[in-house]
Amino acid sequence: MASSPSDPLLTGAYIGGSGSYTDDLELFESWLGHPPALTMEFVEGLRSEDVVSRFVPNRMTPIWEAGSVPVITWLPSTGSTTDTADDIAREIADGDHDALLETWAARLNDWTTDDGTQRRFYFRPGHEMNGNWFPWSADSSSTTNDYVEMWRQIHAVFTESGLDETTIQWMWSPNADEIGGVRAEAYYPGDDYVDWVGLDGFNFGDSQSYSEWRTPEEIFGPMLERMRELTGKPVALPEVASSSFKGDDFTPSAKARWVRRLFSFADDRDIRMVNWFNTEKSGQDESDWAVFGGERGTDTHEIDGDSYATYDAYRATVNSPSVVRGDADAGARLTDREFSGDL
Repeated sequence: MASSPSDPLLTGAYIGGSGSYTDDLELFESWLGHPPALTMEFVEGLRSEDVVSRFVPNRMTPIWEAGSVPVITWLPSTGSTTDTADDIAREIADGDHDALLETWAARLNDWTTDDGTQRRFYFRPGHEMNGNWFPWSADSSSTTNDYVEMWRQIHAVFTESGLDETTIQWMWSPNADEIGGVRAEAYYPGDDYVDWVGLDGFNFGDSQSYSEWRTPEEIFGPMLERMRELTGKPVALPEVASSSFKGDDFTPSAKARWVRRLFSFADDRDIRMVNWFNTEKSGQDESDWAVFGGERGTDTHEIDGDSYATYDAYRATVNSPSVVRGDADAGARLTDREFSGDL
């Protein structure tokens, strides 16, 4: 099975890591041999104005200066998701948080021109709404209509600030597995408010009592078909990873095969973006997701005398000629067509 994409593909990662943020970015880039085209970050969007003032320069700017375009997963939460009101989507839709939204919009709009060039970013608010673990899902006190109106309110505030399709791409991201009994389609804000559809999905393998080893086709295929019926927007996999736990033990070679199969699946199904969730987590609902710097791998890579566990199946694929690379010397980092998924 070929794993090198034949069609152009945007790739990136959520870096995670245990060191300083800039160091983790540099290590990942050193291993790849180039900056990833995209780098994901998460932020609790309604915590405070101080979060806005710190996140933009301390997270988005280092990503940009490294040669990547930020993918911002913006959680509509006032703190941790467990401390956020169950009707947060309704509050946002009603305008209760407009002041902080306006602060975000103004700061992001300023950031796009801060260095004299046209910076740009992907914006992914209220992800995985069709699960049962976030307060903006219909499993809480919110309804699907609350979610749609929340999205449109955020979109309106940001658009009024001057952000447009050349600087921001809006990504609507349901979970590939539907949990909670409400169909993802009911949360769709509409084609006028969405630029990309992103599907989050993880192969937990046999790492959890409820899970089993699944192929990319088994994880993403059914929801992908539904999304293609819903809209013609380009499709991304903004959060994707695999455990190496298959059967009774960790099996890195099985994970390496899964990585290759993922990119073959993306190529075959016209998926335009793949972002790997490169961080190690333990405990319930987590596993050894990383392809660089985790506990295990199929290979090792030395940087400045330190050895890192790696999966070279991933590195080889994202170094394929058709995969778009990050470039710190390119003004806008991506072309307009690449940015919008017109690959």
